[in-house]
Amino acid sequence: MLSAKMQGLASGHDGELPSHTFPGAYPLFYIDSSMRALCPDCANKHEQLDNEVIEFDVNWENDSLYCDICNEQIVPAYGEDEK
Repeated sequence: MLSAKMQGLASGHDGELPSHTFPGAYPLFYIDSSMRALCPDCANKHEQLDNEVIEFDVNWENDSLYCDICNEQIVPAYGEDEK
């Protein structure tokens, strides 16, 4: 399920929630009504989720943010460089 706000966002992107902002290509993540962080792939499977996708944000610098559904890292826009 998508909130009205998320339905509006998806309708502007051929029915899919975007993975990055435009302009800028900053990585997005989503929040569901249970306050779980979702990667764009899992958020786009909203029909299969128990909770409504209600919000989105850019992952600016949190390199320890992972999707609560699939456990994939939600890559930050400005993470620490690998050494």
